[in-house]
Amino acid sequence: MNILLVDDEILLLEKLKRTVAAVAPDADLYAFSKAREALEFTQTTPIDIAFLDINMRILSGMELANQIQAIYPKVNIIFCTGYAEYALDAHDLHCSGYLLKPVSEEKVADALNNLRYPIGSGKDSEEPKKRVEIHCFGNFNVTIDGVPVHFKYEKTRELLAYLVDRQGALTSLAEIAAVLWEDEEHEYYLKSLRRDLILTLEEAGCSDILEKERGKLAILPEKISCDYYDWRSGKIPSSSYSGEYMAQYSWAEYMNGLLMEV
Repeated sequence: MNILLVDDEILLLEKLKRTVAAVAPDADLYAFSKAREALEFTQTTPIDIAFLDINMRILSGMELANQIQAIYPKVNIIFCTGYAEYALDAHDLHCSGYLLKPVSEEKVADALNNLRYPIGSGKDSEEPKKRVEIHCFGNFNVTIDGVPVHFKYEKTRELLAYLVDRQGALTSLAEIAAVLWEDEEHEYYLKSLRRDLILTLEEAGCSDILEKERGKLAILPEKISCDYYDWRSGKIPSSSYSGEYMAQYSWAEYMNGLLMEV
C-alpha cells in the first residue's frame, strides 16, 4: 500500500508521517514538503492514499488532489487541515476523509478504515459507476461525472430541484405544479418537463435515480451525491454551511430560514 503525504510545514509533515506509520506500519510512505515534487512523483509511482494539507504555497491541496485524481481516478484523498470551511469543496472532490489538525492516530485509523475505494483499485481498473452530483447550497446545479447537465427547459432543472428537496418522497404532479407555478394551470407543460427530465437522464445513463409511478415522481437519495443530504446526515460539518439553499427558487426561502437558525 503506497501512501503519499504532503504538507509544506516540515515539522507537521514529520509528525504526520510518524502518526500514519504507527497506524499502518506495513505501508510504504512517501513524504513531500513541495506539492509539485509530490505530483511529479505520482507520475511514475502508483498511489493508493494521499494525505494532503490544503493551505499550501504555489499549489494548494485541492489543486493537487485534482491533478492526482486525473492520474489515479480511484485514489483515496484524505485532507488534513486546520480549517473546517473547506469541507464542502473537499466533498466535491469525493475525498475519503477530512481530518482537522492536530491529526491523531485515532483520526488516521478511522480514515483508513473508511476508505472510499478499495486498496489496489489502480490507475487502469474499471471506471466507477456514473455519479450524479447535486449541489443545493448556492444555486442548484447538477453534474454527471463532473459534467454539467443541460436540460431542454430550464424549468426541468427546477422540477428536479423540488424532487431533491422532497428527499425521496413520492410527489404528485399536481403538487409539483402547485409549487412551480402556484395557482396557474400548466398540465401539458409539466408533462413536457417530466419527459425532458427522464429523457435527459436516460441519455446520460442515470435514469435509475428516479422512482416513477403513475402521476408521481421521486428522487432516490441513495443513487445520488448531494451536499444538502450530506450536511443533514452530519457528513459535512454544520459550521461549513454558507450561502443560500437553492438560491434561485422562491419556494426554497422557507428552508433557507430554517437553515440560518441552525
